[in-house]
Amino acid sequence: MLQETHVASSELASMEKLYSQTWGFRLDEGKPFLSFWVPASGVAILVNPYGKVKAANLRYNNCGRLCNCASHQKASREMYFKTLKRFELPATDHVLVGGDFNCTMEISDRCYQPSAANHALPGLESLLATWALVDSIASPDGMPKEIIRAWCRETYMYCNPLPSEDEASARLERWYGSVYLVN
Repeated sequence: MLQETHVASSELASMEKLYSQTWGFRLDEGKPFLSFWVPASGVAILVNPYGKVKAANLRYNNCGRLCNCASHQKASREMYFKTLKRFELPATDHVLVGGDFNCTMEISDRCYQPSAANHALPGLESLLATWALVDSIASPDGMPKEIIRAWCRETYMYCNPLPSEDEASARLERWYGSVYLVN
């Protein structure tokens, strides 16, 4: 998985430390360059070895599509969703909003120790209600644990191997669609 971000020269040391293990952001001599930073423009391309790529085919040609990339910081993310709510959707019955929401909405969005204290996201919930969008994937809540783990491996984009030979996964990326499209 690729992620573009902007890094100022003054932030380089802290970014290198922060991302070196999970995103392969390295500048050490002799180490493979898994990620790249250009001092002139401050752009970093981060390569995540634990990401996945999923193919999707749309059945509708007349479908509005919006790509999203929310902040990983809760306060910034909530402000982003509140700001998005002011935009009007394209004039079509078929709308898909997808991308990196960087949050979990419910316990089943985390496959390993789903113990986040609070999954409430009023900004995103309000945005989805305003735009009349629903989650495109049915939640596995109530299914046996083994089935949920298999479902997570198949549908979640972020998976992180653990020393126990298990893996942690989280549903940070998702697609929301008009009710007509999803049903």
